[in-house]
Amino acid sequence: MMTSMTSAELDLHQLNTGRQVPVVCASMLLRRTLFRYQGHIGAALVMGGVDRAGPQIYCIYPCGSNDKLPYAAMGSGTLAAMSVLERGWGPDLDQEQAKTLVRAAITAGVFNDLGSGSNIDLCVVTGKGAEYLRTDTIASEKGERLGMYGIRPNSTLVTSTSVLSLQVTHELVTSVGQLSQQPSEASSGQRPVTSGLQAASGEPTDSEQEGAPGGSQGKSP
Repeated sequence: MMTSMTSAELDLHQLNTGRQVPVVCASMLLRRTLFRYQGHIGAALVMGGVDRAGPQIYCIYPCGSNDKLPYAAMGSGTLAAMSVLERGWGPDLDQEQAKTLVRAAITAGVFNDLGSGSNIDLCVVTGKGAEYLRTDTIASEKGERLGMYGIRPNSTLVTSTSVLSLQVTHELVTSVGQLSQQPSEASSGQRPVTSGLQAASGEPTDSEQEGAPGGSQGKSP
């Protein structure tokens, strides 16, 4: 989507100005859009082009920053591909040598990274235009199954069966509600004990209240 939007904007710019759009202009359009979204568009791009200044290659990162390098690699297999590019790149490579080097770099990324796919697509950018070589090389082909399984799909093979007999020797049933209930002092018939502090403060005890007429007349000072 990012490349399609940028390509449309470059075509409009060329129609309005009537001249060739420089490569740095395409890089700036991509950087502005990616920077506006603060890296939430996870697009890591390698952009190449040829203009009046000559061939150029840009690395454009998802956050909107870029690098202008003679060779570049982006993606999950960057480390393996960059090691091949650093070893084999030279300023005097011709087109066939450059294509061979790119094949080797992408192949290193395919075999050393699980997310790099299995096919190699090349794009040759010259002053006349871009030539896409889809599925130029198949780096990793799917192997054939050597062994055959005798088990039908969606089935499990039962090799042995054992039955264990359990005998109940003891059974205990307990009610949780009965364990939580405890008899209170009132229901057990026990009378509360009068503390010594109450007798010393002058409050009548039960025996004094029963013996004194009128209840409060027998209270001692």
